[in-house]
Amino acid sequence: MDPEDKIDDLNTGFLLQKGIDLYCNGPVPDGSDIILPCGIIFFCDESHHDTKGGNKTCPVSFTIHILNTEARAQYENWVNIGFIPNKGVCKGKNANNFDHIWVEQFHKKRGKKTKTDKYVRVMNVKDQQLLYKAVLESFSDFCHKTGGLRMMWKGQRALVKPFSLLTISDTKEYNMMVNHFNSSGSRLIRCLCKDCMCSFIDLGTKIPPQCTRITLADT
Repeated sequence: MDPEDKIDDLNTGFLLQKGIDLYCNGPVPDGSDIILPCGIIFFCDESHHDTKGGNKTCPVSFTIHILNTEARAQYENWVNIGFIPNKGVCKGKNANNFDHIWVEQFHKKRGKKTKTDKYVRVMNVKDQQLLYKAVLESFSDFCHKTGGLRMMWKGQRALVKPFSLLTISDTKEYNMMVNHFNSSGSRLIRCLCKDCMCSFIDLGTKIPPQCTRITLADT
C-alpha cells in the first residue's frame, strides 16, 4: 500500500479498489454499456454439534460488499453456498496404516507402509482443496461462463461482475486455503510460512533474513 491509499470500510477502502483493478478493469463486453464490480465476501469456519467432533461441519457462506457494516452483521444477509463435511467420518482406526503411493507409484510390496506424519498432513490439505473446489464450483462456473449478472442500471445495460474480495475465517482454515500445513522440524519444506518464500536454511543462516514475499502470482 502507498501512503495515500485509503484504509476504510470494505466498500470504500484499498482492498476493494485493488480487487476492481485486478478483475473489473477489462474491456466492456458486447451487449453491455458498463461494468459494475460486486465483491464477494466469504466466511467459513468449522461448526461442532457434539462433544466428540464427529458431527462437525464447515458451512461456507457469502455476502456482497455493497452492504454496509450494519447490514453485513445481520444473519439474514448471508447465504450458505455449501457445507464441507467432516473428512474423518467412517475412516476407522486403521485409516493411516496403508500408504497407497508406496505400493502403486514405487511398486513396493514390503517395507514401511505406514503413512508418515508429513504425508498425512499433505494429503489432508489436498483433500481440503478438493472440498473447497466442489463447494465453489457453481460460483466459478457462473463467473467464467456468464461473466456476471446482466441488468439495467440508470438507463444503461450493466454487467454486474462478481469477484472474491475477502475470506473471513480462523488461522486453521486460512492455512488450509493456501495449502500450508504444520511443517515443524522438517528441513525439506520449501517455505515455512504463507507470508514469504524463505526455506528452513534461509531463516537459519541469513541474519536478518532477506525475505521474498509471496504474491498473488505465486499462489
